[in-house]
Amino acid sequence: LWGLGEGLLHTGRAEEAIAASAEALSIARALHEDRPERASRLILQASLERHAAMLGIVGEIEEAERNLREELEISEWGLAHGDAIVPESVGSHVHSLLSLGEFLARRSDLEEAEKLLVRAYELQMSLADLSEPRSDDVRRVMAIRLLLAEVVSQRGEYDLAVDWASPIIPAARELFDAEPRKEYRVALCTVLERVSTIAWSAGDS
Repeated sequence: LWGLGEGLLHTGRAEEAIAASAEALSIARALHEDRPERASRLILQASLERHAAMLGIVGEIEEAERNLREELEISEWGLAHGDAIVPESVGSHVHSLLSLGEFLARRSDLEEAEKLLVRAYELQMSLADLSEPRSDDVRRVMAIRLLLAEVVSQRGEYDLAVDWASPIIPAARELFDAEPRKEYRVALCTVLERVSTIAWSAGDS
């Protein structure tokens, strides 16, 4: 259903796309209600995020935000009920914080976005105590730092923006050097471009 919704959206059939996405979310809700466990909770969180992305594309901004906030609430409930020592669940919560933080940053709600992103960064760094870092963890740290740099740059705090941004390029280079895949090359190019914009805003030509 997710794939169908995305395909319909690409062909301009937005109403049908949203209906397919909503049906997928409805199935995820029913699954979680029937079997309220960690696996079904993570599926519901993913469904809420994907539906929010679909809603955002068609301009249903307020509904998209409600879905992202619900996703965050569900992941917070999981951490409060035994998932705080489960790397997968902590990572999912970090992702929820990052998703809502990025959404709010695009809407220029910079204060709340920064709070969510700082919390995401702190939790992501705490994952090092639960499991060995993976490339996905490195990329998530890079994404959080980059968004934080952009948020504080928009507020005119350029020195702080540079502090958040400065470790990103070496990390992206190291990731690509270790495994020169197209995915990591694109990520490195994106990082270079976005950090360049931040540096330019800070007056570092």
